[in-house]
Amino acid sequence: MQSPEKTGLWSVPPNLKRRKSSNGINMVFVPGQNVVLELNEVAGDIMEAFSGGPISFDALSSVLMDQYQVEDPGAFNEEVDQVLERFTKHGLIVPFDKGGDSETAHTVR
Repeated sequence: MQSPEKTGLWSVPPNLKRRKSSNGINMVFVPGQNVVLELNEVAGDIMEAFSGGPISFDALSSVLMDQYQVEDPGAFNEEVDQVLERFTKHGLIVPFDKGGDSETAHTVR
């Protein structure tokens, strides 16, 4: 499985560009791939959690559980893990010790 490890800190790469469209859709420009991804609400909330700086899987999961009514924490964590796996595959998040730096991520308006 290529998903992010559940230990350590993760962040967005410094050249990641994010934008929220006028109709509220979260969009992300994938660096080096010339691709724009449209994120659903939950994926947008996950990306927003990274705006505060590097974050661990447990801290991210805790933040999201506070936002949503979670009936099954195990299933919820599995879904978050799947989203993070896709984020990693597309280069939207990286291990913090491998060049991730949310302080320099750009929010485009």
